[in-house]
This record gives sequence, C-alpha cells and structure tokens, in this order.
Amino acid sequence: MTSNAAPSSLLEVIDQSTILSLLYFSAILLTSYLSTKHLLPAGTSSKMRFLYGWHVFDALIHLLVETPFLYCSFFSSVETGQTGNSATVLWGDLSRAYGAEYSTGLFGHLWREYAKVDRRWAHADIVVVTLELATGLLGGPLALWISELIRKKEDRKAWFWMLVLAVAEIYGGWMTFGPEWLSGSQNLDTSNPMYTWLYLLGMNIIWIIIPGWICYEAYMTIVPASSGITTASVEGKKSQ
Repeated sequence: MTSNAAPSSLLEVIDQSTILSLLYFSAILLTSYLSTKHLLPAGTSSKMRFLYGWHVFDALIHLLVETPFLYCSFFSSVETGQTGNSATVLWGDLSRAYGAEYSTGLFGHLWREYAKVDRRWAHADIVVVTLELATGLLGGPLALWISELIRKKEDRKAWFWMLVLAVAEIYGGWMTFGPEWLSGSQNLDTSNPMYTWLYLLGMNIIWIIIPGWICYEAYMTIVPASSGITTASVEGKKSQ
C-alpha cells in the first residue's frame, strides 16, 4: 500500500472534480432518503424503511456510478503502439489502453477522482471490470426490484432476494480488494487521510457492514418462518 512519509494536506487534494464527485454522491444519498419519505406506504416499520432506502441507494450507485465506469472502460481509449503482453488489455487489443483515464466526460472525471486512492479504477483492470459487469448490470436492477418488493409489502420474496444480493455484495467486496491486498496493495494510495478514510474505507466498508447485517436479519426472518411452515405442515398431515 503506497504511503508517503509526509502526507499531503486535505486542502491540497480538494479540487473541482473532488467537489463535483462528492456532490453527485450526496445527491444520490439524498434521493434515497427522500424516497423513504414519499414512496413508502404509511405504517411501514423503521427497519423496512431503512432497507428500502438502502436498496434504492444501492441501485442508484450501481446504475448511475458503476455502469458509467463500464462505459468508460469499454469505450474510452488511446493508442499505445504496444505489442507486448498486458494484464489489463481488453479484447486482446494490445495497441490501445482503455479506461476512465482517457475519458473527457463527467464520469471520466468522477472515476479519475476515485482513482486517486485506487489506481485500478482509472484503467480497465480486468478483475474490476469483470466484477462491475455483474454488480452494475445485475446487482443494480436486482436492488431496484427488491425496493419495489418492499414497497408492495411482499416481505417473503424481498427477504430472499435481499439475502442473495447481500451475499453477492460481500463476495464482490472481497474479490475487489482481496487480490490487491495479497499482491501488496500496489495500486492503493493512503498518503492523504481523505483518500484513506472517506474514499477507500468509508465508500467501501458500508457494502460489507450493511449486507452483513442484512444476512443476519434475513436468517432471523426466513428460518423461523420456514420452521413454522414445516411444523404446521406436519401437524396438518397428522390430523388427516
């Protein structure tokens, strides 16, 4: 993990891209919160309101942040003239380099901002792109559908799919950072506290803590319910 002896100050790393990126993230968070206030029926419990808001937030992050990363990774490139091997080449094309680093659009700026703490996100890192194909194209729509199930009070279906998505989120988090840690964290830069605590830790650990809690809640909800159904079925057969 890269770490300079004398970390740069917070003000030295805040620029226009930083402010716009944080405002965009805050707008998604605010939208998720407002959805719990205006889209859920009266009488919805605080737990289900939180779960609804979380899955709306999760869906928006996957669809409006991670999917644009895929677009940058596949459609933003420059010629390199390389003829050797590359671990991050796409489609076997050694003559071009792909990734947000070469995008001139809004999302290119956003992902270059995050890449200040993890360089893999500026380039078409194969592991990251492969994971984002699943989370962006499958996880986002699934989170949105779970939100709708919660809104319609179809709790039994919602808990099952919440468990599926939560396990996928935890596994995705491990596969994102596990290979990096095992290789010595060569792409991570912790020279500035904002990078370390806000970007690297804050923006990633919530996808471990909250899905972990959802797994526990799903177990406590699904197992007793299924046990009750089984008991009732056995007693019904005995009475026949």
